[in-house]
Amino acid sequence: MGTRRHFGFLAAVIASATLSTSWVHVAAHPGPASGALAAIATAQTSERSAGRAARATESVHYADATLVLLASYAVADGRPAIPAASTDLARDSRLWDLVESTLPDDAVLSIRQMNVISDGRNATLGMVHRSSVAPDSWVLSIDPAETDEVLQDTMVHEYAHMLTLRTDDLTSNAASRTRCDGLRIEIGCAKFGSALVAWHDEFWAGTAEPAPTDIRKFVSEYASSSVHEDLAESFMAWTLNRGARPSPSAQVRARFAFFENRLEFVEARDAIRAKLDR
Repeated sequence: MGTRRHFGFLAAVIASATLSTSWVHVAAHPGPASGALAAIATAQTSERSAGRAARATESVHYADATLVLLASYAVADGRPAIPAASTDLARDSRLWDLVESTLPDDAVLSIRQMNVISDGRNATLGMVHRSSVAPDSWVLSIDPAETDEVLQDTMVHEYAHMLTLRTDDLTSNAASRTRCDGLRIEIGCAKFGSALVAWHDEFWAGTAEPAPTDIRKFVSEYASSSVHEDLAESFMAWTLNRGARPSPSAQVRARFAFFENRLEFVEARDAIRAKLDR
């Protein structure tokens, strides 16, 4: 198959929720003119209908003034509630078709809301954040301006966060400001026994975030920005059979071996490859 365009940069931010604190991950390209990172600084999530948490949408307030929320759909049993009479039915059904054709079935079922957002092509691609009302469920925001290939790459990267930023893995900065019973990293408190702590101990011990860019160590420039982004970028490269170079370095091979030795990641990779027919 042809080479896929790698989405360039990502930023992790913390969401300040009305009911509870959620973690938000943003995937973004650098701006075409300045090269500056396009990112969403903050977001707020709140339950819109307290009596119907399983199907109600959460209100997400994006701090980036250029980002437009086009639509918001509750997702139940792996299907978004897109009205059949919607003038955006084709656009938004295409996005969900990409979700279903890329992510493992259990990941699809863990998404409780899909937000359709846009700030034009090659800017913000998409993001996930933990639901503020349903434990270990996710709100997926995605930009229809991007190509199918870019969005599939984005979803594989975001799925790595869904696997490693659950409530059993991470406490957000806001919730762990005064106490961290684990390892303090850029986005919060990684809990002992989590993949995040294991990744840090193997590849980041003694290294501050961000790390100096080193093509011998990292699969991409952005992977050097933080522990969790290094893990997600490496997972995407490993899953999509995309080494950083024709002959990956020993450090990159060690990152791939980290996933090979953990059944959850192997099963996730195999499920994605089966969906993508690789």
